[in-house]
Amino acid sequence: MTLDAHSGLKFDELEEILKPRHLETNFVATPCISGTRIQILKDVYSWLEDYGEPNVLWIRGGPGTGKTSLACSILEHLDRAQRCASFFLFRPSLYRPDDYFPSLAYSLAWFHPLFNTTLSHILKVDGFDPHHAGIKQSFEKLVLEPLRAHVEALTQVGLAPVIIIGSLDACYSREHASSWGQLVAALSRWSELPRECKLILTSCNRGDLRAAFERRMPRTIDLLTTDADQDIRRFLERRISDLRHDCRETEDAEAPREWPPPEQLNKLVTHASGYFLWARVAMDFVSSSANPVAALVTLSAAGRAQKLEDLDLVFNALLTDVFKHEKAPPGFRSTIGAIVAAYCPVSVSDLEALFGPRFAVRKPREVCASMAGVMTSHDDDRLSIFHPSFAEYITDAARCGIQHEGFIVDLMRAHIKFAVACLQLMLDDACGLRFNICYPESSYDANSLVPTERIAKCMPFPLEYACKYWAEHLRPLPKQHSSELRRLLDRFLRTKLLFWIEAMSYLGAVEAAVKSLVIAASSIESSSAELATLALEASRFVATYYDAVTTSAPHLYVSALPFLPMSSPICQAYSATCTPPFRLLSSPAPDPPLTSAFSVGFEIGAFAAFKDGKLALVGGLKAEENDDDEQPKFLYLVNLETGETKAKSAPTGHTQDIIHVSLSEDERYAVTTSFDCTLMLWDLTDGIRGLATFQEHIDYVRSADIDMARGRLVSGSDDTTIIVWSKDTKKPIYKPLKGHKDWIRTVRFVESGARIVSASDDKSIRIWDAETGSEIRKIVGHTHPVLCLAISPDETTIASGSEDGAVLFFAIRTGATLYQNRNGRVEAITALSYTPDGAQLVCGTGGGVVRILDGGTAEDIAEPLLGHKCVVKGVTVIDGGQGVVSAAEDGSVIVWDRSLTPVEHPPPPTVDTILALALDSYAPEPTLAVVDRRRIWRWASGGALLTNTPLCAAHGPFALAAFSADTTHLATAATDEVFVWDALTGALLAGPLTAPGSEITALALSRDGQYLLTVTDGAAVLLWDVSVAEPTGEILKERCTFCALAWSSADDRFVLDDGARTQLRRPGGAEVVLKEDEENGKTRGMHGGPWFGWADNGARLARCTAAGLVTVWDAGTGRQTARRRLPHGSAKVVSAAFTEDLARLVYQTKDGAPRIVELATGWEIAPCVGMGPGPALFAFAGAKLVCAGKDGTVRIAEIPQDAPRTIVFDEHTDSVRAIAFSPDGQYLASADDTGALLLRLVGAPHLHSTGTSTELLRVPRARFRALAFTPDGTALFSSDDARIRRSITLQPSSDASWELIGGSARALAVSHDGVMLLTAGTDGKVRLWYLLQLDAEPLLARALEGHTTPVCAAALSPSSARCAAGSADGGVRMWNAQTGALLGAQASAHDGVVRGVCFVGEKFVVSAGEDGALRVWDAETSAGLATVRTDTSLNALALLPPSVSGGMPHLVAGAQDGSLRFFTLASEPAPTTLVSLRSPLRLHSAPVLALAIAPGKQWLASADEHGRIVITELPASFYDETASNEALNTDADGHAPIARLGEDGWLYGAGGARLLWVAPARRRGFVFSAGTRVLGARETRIEFARDGRGIGKAWTACWAGAGREGEEEN
Repeated sequence: MTLDAHSGLKFDELEEILKPRHLETNFVATPCISGTRIQILKDVYSWLEDYGEPNVLWIRGGPGTGKTSLACSILEHLDRAQRCASFFLFRPSLYRPDDYFPSLAYSLAWFHPLFNTTLSHILKVDGFDPHHAGIKQSFEKLVLEPLRAHVEALTQVGLAPVIIIGSLDACYSREHASSWGQLVAALSRWSELPRECKLILTSCNRGDLRAAFERRMPRTIDLLTTDADQDIRRFLERRISDLRHDCRETEDAEAPREWPPPEQLNKLVTHASGYFLWARVAMDFVSSSANPVAALVTLSAAGRAQKLEDLDLVFNALLTDVFKHEKAPPGFRSTIGAIVAAYCPVSVSDLEALFGPRFAVRKPREVCASMAGVMTSHDDDRLSIFHPSFAEYITDAARCGIQHEGFIVDLMRAHIKFAVACLQLMLDDACGLRFNICYPESSYDANSLVPTERIAKCMPFPLEYACKYWAEHLRPLPKQHSSELRRLLDRFLRTKLLFWIEAMSYLGAVEAAVKSLVIAASSIESSSAELATLALEASRFVATYYDAVTTSAPHLYVSALPFLPMSSPICQAYSATCTPPFRLLSSPAPDPPLTSAFSVGFEIGAFAAFKDGKLALVGGLKAEENDDDEQPKFLYLVNLETGETKAKSAPTGHTQDIIHVSLSEDERYAVTTSFDCTLMLWDLTDGIRGLATFQEHIDYVRSADIDMARGRLVSGSDDTTIIVWSKDTKKPIYKPLKGHKDWIRTVRFVESGARIVSASDDKSIRIWDAETGSEIRKIVGHTHPVLCLAISPDETTIASGSEDGAVLFFAIRTGATLYQNRNGRVEAITALSYTPDGAQLVCGTGGGVVRILDGGTAEDIAEPLLGHKCVVKGVTVIDGGQGVVSAAEDGSVIVWDRSLTPVEHPPPPTVDTILALALDSYAPEPTLAVVDRRRIWRWASGGALLTNTPLCAAHGPFALAAFSADTTHLATAATDEVFVWDALTGALLAGPLTAPGSEITALALSRDGQYLLTVTDGAAVLLWDVSVAEPTGEILKERCTFCALAWSSADDRFVLDDGARTQLRRPGGAEVVLKEDEENGKTRGMHGGPWFGWADNGARLARCTAAGLVTVWDAGTGRQTARRRLPHGSAKVVSAAFTEDLARLVYQTKDGAPRIVELATGWEIAPCVGMGPGPALFAFAGAKLVCAGKDGTVRIAEIPQDAPRTIVFDEHTDSVRAIAFSPDGQYLASADDTGALLLRLVGAPHLHSTGTSTELLRVPRARFRALAFTPDGTALFSSDDARIRRSITLQPSSDASWELIGGSARALAVSHDGVMLLTAGTDGKVRLWYLLQLDAEPLLARALEGHTTPVCAAALSPSSARCAAGSADGGVRMWNAQTGALLGAQASAHDGVVRGVCFVGEKFVVSAGEDGALRVWDAETSAGLATVRTDTSLNALALLPPSVSGGMPHLVAGAQDGSLRFFTLASEPAPTTLVSLRSPLRLHSAPVLALAIAPGKQWLASADEHGRIVITELPASFYDETASNEALNTDADGHAPIARLGEDGWLYGAGGARLLWVAPARRRGFVFSAGTRVLGARETRIEFARDGRGIGKAWTACWAGAGREGEEEN
């Protein structure tokens, strides 16, 4: 029988056959409330129209997350489009899995007659019986077949069908587990249907569903509870709005118009945690209450612990449905208790690993499978309770115990088991914590370079969990621990503490480690005070070395442990097993006295700590990720011990950054101000509740204070007004107070609210009558904007801090200046706080330093507290003066363990930013003089401090300074005023001398101090006669952008440089213009300069510009006598100084170490100064270099006399792959990838001259590969990718070229007698050619076979009797050059291309490869004799002959990391080992591609990928050193053995290697060079082990008996 579209079965017939299951009539499912789930619905609708997407959409979420409402919303949308072919909602216990496909078929028949026809045919004609067929057959016949037949036709008319299955997992039960699996398997085949046929599933994120869809993964949308807060808020607001409306209709006075307060709504959102069921039941509870207002208060306070009958009914029904009134199965409490107590999702496998075999035998997997309805399944089969409300229910005997007593989980017992299990796992020797657990390659590397896969393998998730959460499980436990737990804690802290910190470093959880230790100390204090002390000491230790341990785990042992004092409990516990990688040669500065330190995770705009030091209010600048100006900025209540947030304000507060917060006297209220021009009052009695917003200012409000006793607030704004507000009316009490002329930075109530004190950028402090608003007094004294105030406890004194770092104390009653401190560094004073007794004042600065001053003298009385990295936003003294809390803008908060009691011996003044440096060679004993912003300092040549002379404080601080040449006079400048001082006594000789115009930018004193030159920022140059304190007249009439100047050290001449010309002048005399090449251009760059030097009693003058151009003139004639450009690339010079004879120049580039260049020759050396970051001032003192650093220290370093010297050439513009010296060493040939072949005359005296390069050849698009001179030096052979070329030396373009067989030659060599030419071809053959005549084409003598891949390196023995070659496949072969016979078997030991080969005598061959290996071979047998491996690819190899290297055969290899690696062989005749000679030299910033040795000279030439060529002169002592660590003594630029201390505290060695992290308190005086002394700071002098033991790849030597314990077994 044939059926058409109109001959299908009637629906009652279909219903009789299919027996579909319909949704029960009393079921009510409502769609999402308007305005919720907007983005999710948008994504779903987009997926519905995109037929390129997978045709299955799986919406996953836990019970109660709103899946059904979301499905109903989608249904409404599809009904409007007439596309919903079926909507089926599984209900627990009502439907079975095999009910579905017959029901779906019935719905399809209703959807369109075409389906009816097809299904009728299947049922009637084919006789298919769906109730006796399996689920698989039902799917194929009733679903696949009809949909495949008609989807395309329906899609064309806009009716592409969509099928929705809601709550799919609700049909799972143990009785129907088999049919459930068949249903899931069938649905996983939906992708076999056309993509226009869409299926939407909603269910929990079950593992069996994920496994079924693994091959055909659908589009997924996860309903994460964390993403649902806004939707929950809208739901609650809608329900509350309805409730408020009902209350108004019934005239219920219990529901005020502004009910509920925002904080109550916030709490409900938090309690709901994205769980719509809880939100619905909670609002049902409130609305059904007789007093909704009281019910909401109760609910918001109790939260999820509140017993909600409807919710408990749901949970009771769930347990009943699963277990059918049976007893709890074995393992239920332990399994569910573990998942409830866990602090993150865990899998059953994780729990088995943590709790051991006894846990596994209790069938936890079966328990979890039966309770899948209350769990969320995450990736990796990890589980969590879907909502905390179920955890509250299952652990509450009063709620769960009524019907399911046997299911109650003892949460305390679960936490005890977890704590014990975590500690046992970490203590386990086999699978627990151990030294070097992730085996990093080197201590130089950051943790980020350790592969995440390795970390995961070395620390499986159970161990990771134990490390992160062991202390959290201690938190809820009673303070008196069991003996077992106490014993485990004792073992852990005494044996595994360091390994745990190491592990937390790799896990990126160092901050959590600090918190864990604080929690542990608090937890065990009652049980063991000794252990609590150890835990607290460990928390301080980790907080102190946070930067080091966070960046690189090995530096826990390398940088942190070695500095612990022997009195430390940690040192006492672990010193026997820890060996520092260096020796401490001085007593280091102590670690800062930290109690705790943490980051709040966002930028801090405002901070105020409570007086007990336990809590703090923090206002955020960027409080949320992806924050923008439209989002509210939050106020946080933070626990200062753990860093945890205890409360957060409602999102109804400020709309822009919070920039100030003040607490009321009783600390129950707070006021905040913001860039949104408002201030807000907050109630802190129960969380953070906003009380009122005050709006009247028209610009930023920077400060406010509260007087709750009088119900008033006061605020100061950038609009220069002060407003006093009524707390009750939220309006100003009287008109704004006016008087300040600039931004108001701070306002305070004093005298119990009767007075107001304010401070402003107008440099004044004002006192106001708070009752009338009248100004009482204006206080002046500051010379810069006043940023902060503090009022003494007795309210008699105002302490004020300003932008220039000054702290002034004024009497409130009179306004008189009592005392002042202008000794601070440049950093502004940003926060102030008195101790309760007023004896001391704590200051926070713009540079992150916390200072402690005497409250009665204003002197610094303690070492500064160093820990913050940027501006301090707030400081608070803890009650009793037992500590200080400070917070910085970067989010760091530190609690300092500093007892603020009077100090008998205050610290001496420290050197501030150094402005000028001079050597007094006229004194009986040479002395060193420096001037900082406020003092003159003099040291003897031996380093003893001679004098420390303060300059008149009323005139400072100064910004510029200059000594006279005889160092007897000193000139200083502050803004537009200049002062001249006696540099020996500090007496003021003249001043202030006021320069017309604006700020002074340069000044200089004549040799005897009689004359003074000043330059203003308008480049007006004035000459002053100091004796009369008057200018003699403006001497530079033309205005220019800048002007530099310097006086002669021999007479009264001075030099002026305006950037366009340089001239010599005398006071009142004629000028001499110094001549120079026009191409020099401007002499001053953005970094400063130029710098001048005089010699020969003023007969010669030299200048170095920021561009690195050095020029020398005859000062009498103005004629240029010498010119040189410094070889520093494009980096700008930031500081320079000449020796007295102009023979040497020291210069520094930005972020670089100082370098000394010999001006006559161009040779460069780099002294090991070890100074901090930033530009320095320099001076030469005989064989020593004096450096005055930005950090206020003076370092005196010995200038090395036998260090390697370098000359750099930058004439090539692309990679140089070939260089060669001529046989007489007079010429250096080099060729690059642009086709340029240059010949440079390097023999004396030409090496150091400019313009001595000749372009022998240029072949466009050629890439030169090799060069070789003939023995007589008359000709040069070169090879590129196509041809072999011969050039006649000194005859440009006189080349002949041949296209020899064998392809491109990658290597060339000429025999010692000039008769043979060796070429290495890309065809795998080495060829020897006869050189009959230079102008004739070479004649092939023989081809040496054996290699099957391109030959990349080749060499002839000294007698030309043998040759050797290395190829791309790592093979090395040797031949008899006379017969072509192979010498022995092929040597294949390199893993990759062989880049270099060379002979050592006639018997040995050395090869270097990109695998980083250097190997020695027997040239007769090809037997391998020795191997040494490096950490980088080797690209080139050369032999340093005995005449150069001091009698021993040495080798040098050019490396991929830009270094030169040196090696030596054991003495002839039988070398058996290769030894690394010394530290690498790093002369290049790019891979080294070619090397050449100058015959008869100690010169080594190296060329790199950027075209730079460096000639290095190696002294004989260079070869005397034994091997040391590869990064210890070289910087990233590699110009000499040196290391660099960065601003971040890392001591960087070669290639950016992290040698050591130095704590802030030790950085100024840190010394790591034996030839360097530090003046002006307490020295911390160290000496690394010469063999590099304990750092780099050998870092594990820090731990006794270590090795690479964590490394995988081979």
